[in-house]
Amino acid sequence: MLQEKMKSFKYFTPQEHAVVEYILSHGEDVIEMDAHQLAKATYTSPSTVVRMCKKLETKGYPDFRLRFAREWEQTRHESTEAIYLDQHSTLSEIIDTVPHIYQYTIEETQRILYKNALTRILNYMKKAKKIDFYSSGLNFSCTQLMCSKLNSIGMLSSSYNAVDMDYLKRVDPQTNVSFVISHTGGNQAMIDVAYTLRSNNIWTVAITGMEDKSLELICHERLYIASLKNLGIIHNVNYLLSLSYLFDMLYTNIALSKK
Repeated sequence: MLQEKMKSFKYFTPQEHAVVEYILSHGEDVIEMDAHQLAKATYTSPSTVVRMCKKLETKGYPDFRLRFAREWEQTRHESTEAIYLDQHSTLSEIIDTVPHIYQYTIEETQRILYKNALTRILNYMKKAKKIDFYSSGLNFSCTQLMCSKLNSIGMLSSSYNAVDMDYLKRVDPQTNVSFVISHTGGNQAMIDVAYTLRSNNIWTVAITGMEDKSLELICHERLYIASLKNLGIIHNVNYLLSLSYLFDMLYTNIALSKK
């Protein structure tokens, strides 16, 4: 599969890596783009896009886009066809469907995860003396749990729902990593937090949805939360599981590195 090749291929140039990362994170948009539009979106060139396609053993960008679109749509259809609940759903249907939500969420989070970005984030975390999490609403309870896990292995960590300027004045930017979480990417309070952190030279990671780019564009790195639009009012089952999965990957890697 093209997506697996893109994730595992080791000989992309930095410019080609930028194209690959964009494609993996913005699959639905890429399907509608020509080579010039993709090059513009990734701050590269059409020739870079074509070279990346040929390294993946396609004939060029038109062939790559056609194959990628088929693979993308097939993956989306297979993942979501069994997932639908509404107010008329029976208890038996809920019992049968919730495991599909779990499976889809984990697989989709894996699919949109770019391992190079995850590796960079982990490297920064392992060098940090303090890790902070900024979030609100339901996300806040997830960040508190993550902090408890990190503190249990000796990594100092705290969770906040707003910026404390007095605290920031005491923070050493060279030894702090901050995560800002918004499942939509458009939470203005979290966007303001990210601006403040960046203005204080704090290395910042966005954990966010893929539709609104407002938060991720401010931060140094980003990880995406998977979303399932047809869940309606119970969508928080989906995105909270995706967030927890991302946190557990980070925690597990750091915990094992300390042994």
